[in-house]
Amino acid sequence: MVQKFKFCLWLVDLLTVKPLTLIDIQHKWVNSTLNDRQEELPERTFSRYRRDTESLLNVDIQCDKRNGNIYFIANKEELQSNRLLEWLRMCYRLTNLSKDIKKKTVVFLDPAPPAAEHLEPILDAIERHQSMQLVYKSHYKDPQDISFFPVFVRLCHQRWYVIGLQLETMKERVLAFERISSMNNGDPRPDLKQIALKRINPADYFIHNYGVLKEHKSQFIKIRVTWPQNAYIKDVPLHHSQRVIQETEDYSDFELFISPTFDFIQALLTHRETLTVLSPQTFKEEMIDVLKNMLANYQ
Repeated sequence: MVQKFKFCLWLVDLLTVKPLTLIDIQHKWVNSTLNDRQEELPERTFSRYRRDTESLLNVDIQCDKRNGNIYFIANKEELQSNRLLEWLRMCYRLTNLSKDIKKKTVVFLDPAPPAAEHLEPILDAIERHQSMQLVYKSHYKDPQDISFFPVFVRLCHQRWYVIGLQLETMKERVLAFERISSMNNGDPRPDLKQIALKRINPADYFIHNYGVLKEHKSQFIKIRVTWPQNAYIKDVPLHHSQRVIQETEDYSDFELFISPTFDFIQALLTHRETLTVLSPQTFKEEMIDVLKNMLANYQ
């Protein structure tokens, strides 16, 4: 099963680059570092693994018989928006490089997200619609015993979060994994599933937010970014709603529809003097106050 899943990720990664014939795929698999035994790939085995790839990863692999029987991914654009698959492919690539990494230092990584060991029991509780008993310690309060119904998890800025309902108050909460000191899965609560999903839709819960804070009303925000930093923001947008509304040789003006939260302000400040908030005026004045307070700390 593990080998088959590796092949599925390998095949998607391969065909994302360019279409290939079966002979090309067979040759590349024989020489792949994931194929430890250098086993060949018979056509029947490939056909079975191809169907498994389509089923497991929601990939549409087609064969263009009019163009030399080449295999290609028909829903490539859809896959590019599938963040989970992109993470799986990245993990596959790191696994593929693991032998070289052990031999010599060729890859430098940021620290892994803390408390990732909580991921499996939390996902298990979500799958089984179970409540959880947690001990949670924020930076502002003493440790709390919490009854919690998890709905979904999110990896954001190298931290894992679980989003759900705190049952004592029936209010939505976002909990950071590293602040959970203990947890136990409780009883199944299918009665809470529909209640939670009416209030928490994982697909769009953070759609107008930069990080995991949900505060302030979403609004159109215009910023100006001078060259060359504007090129970097085009390559890696601050938010999915970002669009260019004006461009010159010296700067680009962008518009975003987003909630002006604390972490969004932090993101803007990372661009230093190259970024200026143009509107709305209230947010512009808030940024000015932040900069004044920062400057006061240096006087």
